[in-house]
Amino acid sequence: MSCGYAHFSFQNSSEDLRVAKKKKSSNESGIRELVWVDPKTIDDNPLNWRKHPARQKQAISASIKANGWAGTLIFNETTGRLVDGHARKDVAIRDGTDAVPVLLGNWTEEQEKHLLATLDPLGAMAETDAAALQSLTDSLKEDEEHLKDVEKEEKEILTDLTKQLEGYAHDVSTGAQKKTFLPKQRVVPDVDDYESIEEWELMRDDDALEVVINEDSIFFSTNDWGIPDLIPELLYDGCPDAIWGREPDFDVSNPHAWYCQSARPFPAEREGGILGFYTDDRRFEVTWNRKSGYTDRLLEEKWAAVCAPDFSILWEWPRAVKIYNIYRSRWLQRLWQEAGIPVLPALRWDHTDESFDYALSTLPEGMAVATVQCRNYNKDKRTWKRFMEGLEESISRLGPETILIYGGGNEDNSRYLKKLPSGTNYVLLDSYVGTRRKKMRKTFT
Repeated sequence: MSCGYAHFSFQNSSEDLRVAKKKKSSNESGIRELVWVDPKTIDDNPLNWRKHPARQKQAISASIKANGWAGTLIFNETTGRLVDGHARKDVAIRDGTDAVPVLLGNWTEEQEKHLLATLDPLGAMAETDAAALQSLTDSLKEDEEHLKDVEKEEKEILTDLTKQLEGYAHDVSTGAQKKTFLPKQRVVPDVDDYESIEEWELMRDDDALEVVINEDSIFFSTNDWGIPDLIPELLYDGCPDAIWGREPDFDVSNPHAWYCQSARPFPAEREGGILGFYTDDRRFEVTWNRKSGYTDRLLEEKWAAVCAPDFSILWEWPRAVKIYNIYRSRWLQRLWQEAGIPVLPALRWDHTDESFDYALSTLPEGMAVATVQCRNYNKDKRTWKRFMEGLEESISRLGPETILIYGGGNEDNSRYLKKLPSGTNYVLLDSYVGTRRKKMRKTFT
């Protein structure tokens, strides 16, 4: 941190806060003083091991706007690196904040490594008073007075966060806490089913009402399109290596086997596997039309991962429909992640360069595996050219480690896939239909 910084000065009573003005000797290890610093001048620590997803940063931003700064960054003057507060620094830069509170201190490099490794784990060692936490959460739900002056977007984020924390106290106390929050809501009865408003209000507030997935949830998004962000920790990092084509001798214990939605029902003895939707839209519209029920079905079926529903974005379709279909696909993937199901993202684009923006750039960068469908284009040079352009753009924008080309093992298509764009690894997998055709040819020849 090479720039100058403003020393902290208290606005409150000096009598009450005199002790906070005391400074340590610059030769002692530990915190020395509090200053306000331009966040853009603060260097990150290359040893920082914490990852901060977009939805966490959105919640931090909303909290700061609603409550002001209640925590500081910690900066080591000895090494010139940040020790704690990387997410808050990033949020401040994104929000255009001129200065952030920073605790300056002096630590050796070894001490800095120790702090980096232990600050968060030490905090996580605290035990939970479930009753006290639940009481505090309940009070937040009842009193939203502190949010009255907060902008609508930040208010929605904080209100949603409070809803997500319902029942968290019990989960923490029992060791059942999850990294995700499945959006849920109570099924409120129709007022017309009751003889009076008073009777309906009693039923509406009944804690025994059925709780279902909230199908109107708006998930966090960091892109201009509002397309939901995916959770990096729940992106599947395995790669399908076989496709089930109803062969009686197929190894159904293979956890990386691909199963196509249109091929249901699947073997009862199946173990894991990846569920894919590269088939006609009508065969998987159920995923959107019955979001809650289909999510329950996926959980019961215990898939190793689920691929993105491949809602069509045909070239001749209106732009709005294509964007909506990308939104639907990504919304469902985020919902399934919130249910704890790993997902495989799908690479999509059409004949317009704009599709690279809303269909590709809204996916996470650096994915371990991404999928793309390769249809039998019957020597249509224009379509094959666009397919290759899309692959190049995917690699340039996202840098996936591996791209699985579904249908790439097809004999007709494999001839056109000899000169794939460099910059990633490829796995060519035949389609379900292609696998079935090969089996039929063997049967009747």
